[in-house]
Amino acid sequence: MNKLTTFLRSKKLWIIVVLSIVSLVIIEPGRYTHPAISSNDFKLEVFGVNDSNGGRFHSENSQTHYDIIPGKFESVFASWTFLTSKNLALKVGVANWAKQDKKDAAEVVFNVHQNQQLLLTNFTARPGNSKTLYLKLDSGDVVSVEANKGLIHLEDIGFVELQEHRLFDTALIIIGVLAFWFVFVLILMDGFWLAIIPIFIGSTLIWLSIYNYDQQINAIQFIWSIAYFTFLTCLLSIIQLASNYWIRNGMHLLFMMIFIAISSVPYTIVLYTSVYGKPLEATDYFAFFQTDIAESLAYIRFTAPDWWLVALISLPLLFLPVFLIKRKPTQHIRIYLAAFSVLFVLVVITKKPLAFSLPAESYITYSQEVETFKEYLREFDESKEQLKVTTKKTNEVYFVIIGEAQSKFHMSQYGYVRPTTPRLDSLTHQKNTIVLNNAVSPHTHTAMSLSAALTLANQFNDLDYQKSPSIINVLNTAGIQTHWVSNQLKYGIWDNPVSAIAEQCKHQTFINLHIGESTETNNFDGALLDVIKGKLKKLDEGCHVYFIHLMGNHTEYKKRYPKEFVLFDNDNFKSLFGNLNPYKIDTYDNSMIYNDHVVAEIIELLDSIEVDEKAMFYFADHAEDLIEKHGHSSSLFNFRMIHIPSYFWFSNAYMNAHPDRLAGLNNNTSKTFTNDLAYEAILGMTGVTTKASSAENFNIFSSAYQLQDSSIKILNRINYTDSEHTLYHEVKNLKELALDSSIDFNVFPHRVNTRGMLYEMVAKGFKGIECDLVFNDTVFEVGHGGIEYMSGNSLEDYFSSSVGDSLDFIWLDLKNLRNDNTQIILQRLKFLDKTYGIKQRVLVESDTKSTAFAKFSEAGFNTSYYLPTDIAQESSSIKLRAHAIEIAKQIKLQKVHSISFDASLYPWVKQYLAPLISEHLQWHTWKLDLALEKTEFIDQMHAAPFVSDPRLNTVLIRVHSPYFL
Repeated sequence: MNKLTTFLRSKKLWIIVVLSIVSLVIIEPGRYTHPAISSNDFKLEVFGVNDSNGGRFHSENSQTHYDIIPGKFESVFASWTFLTSKNLALKVGVANWAKQDKKDAAEVVFNVHQNQQLLLTNFTARPGNSKTLYLKLDSGDVVSVEANKGLIHLEDIGFVELQEHRLFDTALIIIGVLAFWFVFVLILMDGFWLAIIPIFIGSTLIWLSIYNYDQQINAIQFIWSIAYFTFLTCLLSIIQLASNYWIRNGMHLLFMMIFIAISSVPYTIVLYTSVYGKPLEATDYFAFFQTDIAESLAYIRFTAPDWWLVALISLPLLFLPVFLIKRKPTQHIRIYLAAFSVLFVLVVITKKPLAFSLPAESYITYSQEVETFKEYLREFDESKEQLKVTTKKTNEVYFVIIGEAQSKFHMSQYGYVRPTTPRLDSLTHQKNTIVLNNAVSPHTHTAMSLSAALTLANQFNDLDYQKSPSIINVLNTAGIQTHWVSNQLKYGIWDNPVSAIAEQCKHQTFINLHIGESTETNNFDGALLDVIKGKLKKLDEGCHVYFIHLMGNHTEYKKRYPKEFVLFDNDNFKSLFGNLNPYKIDTYDNSMIYNDHVVAEIIELLDSIEVDEKAMFYFADHAEDLIEKHGHSSSLFNFRMIHIPSYFWFSNAYMNAHPDRLAGLNNNTSKTFTNDLAYEAILGMTGVTTKASSAENFNIFSSAYQLQDSSIKILNRINYTDSEHTLYHEVKNLKELALDSSIDFNVFPHRVNTRGMLYEMVAKGFKGIECDLVFNDTVFEVGHGGIEYMSGNSLEDYFSSSVGDSLDFIWLDLKNLRNDNTQIILQRLKFLDKTYGIKQRVLVESDTKSTAFAKFSEAGFNTSYYLPTDIAQESSSIKLRAHAIEIAKQIKLQKVHSISFDASLYPWVKQYLAPLISEHLQWHTWKLDLALEKTEFIDQMHAAPFVSDPRLNTVLIRVHSPYFL
């Protein structure tokens, strides 16, 4: 009793009380008892909002506050159907800032129902008075709010607020704050100030990690972070009881390890959110479980800024000062233990934060899926009759090569500016190789991709891969010898679906010796060549299918190729890619060259064996994003992560034996192919038939193959035809443009000022481009003027490039034609014409008013006068007519063949200039708000005023490119 009395009179208590009161005043615990509900908790329907009624309903940047403004003729109804059980605080009222006058205020009348029960009848709300209802809801309950105009028709701005009602949250916050200051003040007065900093930082990490998921402050964050603080304080105070120096320091080390173990997940969440703007998702944890720690760290090194990794590994350094604490037994250990006991009970009974429940639940789900998958694979092998497979006894050999993290946008075969696939480029000139032009992966992580690609399950048949037979099951049942040859891990720290599928093969070879440790490998993919060669020398009679899993272009690109394949090293980067940051692109492109070499060598090995019918199928598991530097993280998804290469090679004997298969495949090369249909493609290639197969329209070798783009889902949730998928809509719009008979003019991309963009535009199918030129006394340099807009390319680079001959039209916007350089510029153009035959392909455009421009026309070049755009700003008809007369005279003296102008000038050109100039002059224009990537592109093109003008020859549009300069 005396100790208690002494403590109650002590300064410590009053310091604790004052700090607690101040903290609670600042925090205002009552604010956090009604957090906003999530949009995932309900479905919302609104009635009575239309143009004739004049009512409005919209959210104010949250799922908490809604404006609900009554209609003039009928009420506005809002109906929330709740998907989860919830305690709800529903508040209705009129905005305090609604219009008021001296006599009356704005007025809204509310009625509220829960299911069929009327809870609030004709409640008249005005600024300053509102009504809050506390509702207990079960899943499926419907809450509806009706807003009517009252008698006073001013600014009737009503509102509805929906918040979760947590009755005890205020008490939780008060208890947490009191416990924190008790522990904090006492441990500080005990002299453990060196430990306060790391413990406080650790508890702050706990709070931030939970907040990153909640996006709002709540009581659970306080309780969990303060419980963590008191736990470490208790642990430290117990350690300090040890009198032996070595025991105490050993316990300090254990203490630091416990701190790191507990803090690592929240620390990672906080750092990840700070870099990518969103916390870790379930798919991120799945990817981690499917790989290993080393691969995850490699991915972090690739995508995150340098300071991120430094911050990650610096976590243990926070606790090094703890080792400097001398032995100071605390007198308050009982208080620490009591505080922690209370907080621990509160932690146990409160809702588990997503920051901690998500990784645990993700691992449980993942491990259960893998085990289920293994069980079903064994069952399919043991119960072969359920597959009903035709057997194969003929001598045939098939290779299925699986690439890793390979983007078609970095392959010269698909139009990339760098020659990254020279061997494949050569192969495609032969009839034996067939390339799929539009292959995609519905997933961005290896295990998710291959578990679909190599099983019957795909997004179109709605089967679960865990309960589906693998292609290995089917081939084994057909009597085919199956082989798995891999430079990937056989097992990671956690097992994965790909390992389970590989285990089904009758013969397995893994050359990656870091089993269960990392994706590091002692071998480049070329080491597989000797393995494959050795297997082919011992080839038995019958049919064989080899699955060859490459390390390919996996993260840590510089470790994927030997030194002799270092071809690119920041060479003329701006000329290729404009202002794009070159980070990692060189090493990725080098890995692409090596991959091309390895695959070509594998095909040569296949071609060399004395078996007639042979074929190879190549596809990548997913692509890679190097533009936004997000790699292939699904939580940071963009559509560059899904566009993969896929192609086939066939022996002459195979082609002769199966012309129907080849005809079907050739007919489908431009159609969309998703690699979760690789299972069906392998069946089609080998000719194996089975009951365990999808419809014929999923077989890429079939004439019936027809995949609807609108049916494709990416990551099981994103529409392939989503408006954000600009690459898809560009292709679609170009196809529609080519088939549109009402559009007679040419449509070309504007400002193609880098070679990367040049190759990209040709790959998209454009036969013409526009580029800017500045003549520098010796050559034409491509660029818009000014150092930051000059690419370093010469016009000769364009004509001499591998795509130069494919261009039928090049619009040259000459920026600096003057009287004093006219002759030398003309001479240079004549030289280029003599070397590359450009005269019939180029349009030489200039805004010069010099009559010397006529010399270009006289020399046989197609010339165009660039009309001054500022004429469009003129409103006086007299001045507009005067401009037309002046320019018409100039055009006649310059002997130009055409005029070019911004689309905003079209009305003036048609009304004022056209009557004064020859009807034989061609018109060229540009309308840069026409963006090829937009879903409404074709409609906007048809709406343009010039669309039906027969004098129009060319329209320049905006085509998105990461290499734009």
